[in-house]
Parts: sequence; C-alpha cells; structure tokens
Amino acid sequence: MMVRIINKFLNDDGRNSKLVFRVAIIFIATSYLSQFFLIPNGSPQGDSSQYGYGNTRDWKLLSFFGNAIRKWPEVLINTLLGNQVLQVAFQFTVSLLAWFFLLNEIRKYLRNSMPPILLLTALACSPHVLTWNSTLLSESYLVSALILVTGSVIRFIKSNSRSNFLLLSICTLVFLNIKPAILYPIVGSLLILLLFILLRIKQVSKKIIKHKKQIFGKVFVMVLILSYTLITNLIQSQEIFGWKLTYRAAAAVTVFSEANPEARLVTKELSKVNELKCINVTNIRSSDSNAVLLRDNCPEARLWLSEEFPSWYLSFILNNPIYAAKLFLTGITVGNSPVSFYSGSISIAPNFVNDLFFGSRNLALRQTSESAQDIQLNRMIVTSPLVGWILLCLIMVYRKRRDLFNLQLTNGPILLDRFLCYLFILGIIGIASSSILNPNEWFRQSIVYQIMIILSTILLLSSEHDSKH
Repeated sequence: MMVRIINKFLNDDGRNSKLVFRVAIIFIATSYLSQFFLIPNGSPQGDSSQYGYGNTRDWKLLSFFGNAIRKWPEVLINTLLGNQVLQVAFQFTVSLLAWFFLLNEIRKYLRNSMPPILLLTALACSPHVLTWNSTLLSESYLVSALILVTGSVIRFIKSNSRSNFLLLSICTLVFLNIKPAILYPIVGSLLILLLFILLRIKQVSKKIIKHKKQIFGKVFVMVLILSYTLITNLIQSQEIFGWKLTYRAAAAVTVFSEANPEARLVTKELSKVNELKCINVTNIRSSDSNAVLLRDNCPEARLWLSEEFPSWYLSFILNNPIYAAKLFLTGITVGNSPVSFYSGSISIAPNFVNDLFFGSRNLALRQTSESAQDIQLNRMIVTSPLVGWILLCLIMVYRKRRDLFNLQLTNGPILLDRFLCYLFILGIIGIASSSILNPNEWFRQSIVYQIMIILSTILLLSSEHDSKH
C-alpha cells in the first residue's frame, strides 16, 4: 500500500508537482540562509583579492579583453559591490536563483518532474556544493552559471524564441568566461561533436539546408562567443599574486608543488630539465615556496616554465598514456572531496543523501600531512559515487542510442537528451583535463565537471521522452 501511494505521488504531474517544487525551493533557501549566517564574511583564500573580493575597489583588476589576472564576470560583480558581506550574499542569491530557475524549467517541461526536483534539491544543498557560496573564489559563480545554462537550454528547447536564445547566449558567455580552464574541455568536447557531424555529414547537410535561416545566425553567435573566450584566454598571462610569475608559470608551479604519489613521475622527469636545476623539483615544497624561489633565484627556470613547460608537459603525457589514464582514474575515484572545505559548511540533509553524490571520504590529490599518502585505486574505484553516476549515465545513453543518433528526430525531448549527452562528455573531458593537466590540484578543479555528470545523469533518467510539449 505504501509503495502504491509513493508511486502515485511521484508520478502525479498536477498539484503534487507544484507542492514538491515549492517545498524544494524553501528547503534550498533555508540551507543557503543557514550557511550564509554561519559565515557572512565568507572564507577568503590566498588569491581572493585577485577576484576583486574585499572592501577595496581596484578597477585595475578588471579587463574585458583578457589583460588581467582573472576573468571579468566575478571581478566586475565584486568590484561593483565593494563589500565582502554583500559579495558573499550576492553569491548565495545568484546560486539560489539559478537553482530556482532550473527546477522551475524542469517542472514546466517534464511530466514526471518530481524525481529530478528531489535529487537536484539534495545536490544543491550538499555541503560539497553549498560551501562554495561561502568561499571567495570563482567556483560559486561557475556552478551557478552551469545551472543557468542548463535551465536556459531547456527553456530554449521548449520555445525557440529570440528572447530565449538571447538568454542562452548571455548565460553561455558568462559561463565560458568565469574560469580559463573551462575552455580546454569545451574545445575537446566540440571536437568530438564535430567528428560526429562529419560522420553523418549527409544527414546534417539536409538539416542545415532545410533550416538554414534558423541555424546559421545562432551558430554564428555561438562561434563569436567561443572566439572571444579563446582570444581573451590566450592574452591572459599577467603576473599573478606577489609571485611575479605569469599565469602559465603559476599553473606549472602547482604541477610539481606538494606532489602527491601520483605526480612523482612528473617531478622525476622535470628534474632532468637543465633550466630547472636551481629549483630541484624533487624536493617537495608548497606552491608559495616554489614561487618565491623562482622569483628570487631562478629567472631561467621562471622563463622556461612560462614558455616551454606547456609543450614539454603535453609531449610527456602523449609519451606516457598509461600514466595519463591513471591520473584520470585517480581524479574520478579519489578526487571526490577536499582535504577540508575551504569554508565551514553545514547540512540540513542526512549524511547518506549527501554521500549519494560525492561520498564521505576525505581524500585529495595533494600529498599533505592531512591527505592520503598512498592511494589504493583497487579499493576506491568500487566505492566512488561518481563511478556509479558515470555507469548509470552510460546505461541511459545505451538505452536511448537509436533516438540519439537518428538525426531525423529533432523534437524537444530528443534535443534535450542530446544536450545532456554533450554535458556528460564535457564533464568527463573536464575531469580528465583537471586530473591530467594539473595532477596536484584538488577538488575545486573538478567540482563543476562532477556536477555536469550528476546533473546530466539525473535529467537523462527523468526525461524518458515525456516532455509536456
């Protein structure tokens, strides 16, 4: 009897759906208000000031053309606000509105919207997601922008209007320009999409000819957005922090600083580079210590890291594919939670609900006194929640494969499923890039990609081609 009642409740698309939506928003708002009042000033980090956080307005940090240390969206917001409490409150407000927007679009679009609303509410209130709203970095806005992009895609699919495309374009522009590293998986996933199109060029050509007026303008706008992002990323190489290092050199420093066991092969090979002899990369130090050493004593090494390291590291990865695969596997299995949250975090949801997404293990990729000194992959892979989400998504893609790859079908639900598959691929490539290109970095480098995978899986499970339109 209880099972019947639950099933009836979950499959009802009338008043119960609206009730669950309202309760979900109240639950998220309560969680966010509790977290905000826990730390109203937020949790500053070493480079928070570079994002414009704090009570001092420094307009020199802002550039719309890449000539600044950080990207413009978060710097513009923080500089305009000019007050740390307001900056933290605004992060929470944007995040709350983003989740509200997505859940509302899901409620309007899907017949059976309650399961995804319940799961996404739990995800939004998970400490691993919630804590970033209290952290004075870029992750809060990055996650919020992802949620807004997903909601705007659903709205655009539901109604292909100019206003909805404008909303989607703005959300995409902001999302791409919050964090430079997001561009690499974007380019990788677009190359895969291009390969898929080339393999089905005849079907695609017919669609393009038939709907050329609708397609060309929208593709042109998206190409402009991507080109702008690419150009500003290439320009962005200003000196960072008090390190007096370019952005590229600073990123290279994090690869061999505080090295975890999985990065030892990198430091071993780097020790053979003549230009780096003065820094002795096999001697494990913090990023700050290495940066000071480079700044004060090793100008030749500083120049090499800025100009030669990217190509050296790419060649190294290509020559060591098994090692790269191991880094990727490590990123999925043990990169699911930070050594400790950047800021204190609360949860009004039971632990088993939070563990559904990221698990409760306290492991990170950096080797510090607080993290795991020896990662046992054979024990971790089975218990990693992200592995389960990936497998579940692959099962759903396999079930829907006939419709997904049949380009003759272009109705709303199919388009949504295709977007969700793209989002899943983007998440996988993102975790690979964050794990391989920066093997010592921690959870914050992959949090948005993990959310992509979880979000796409939840919506793929829920869509089942049952939109209301």
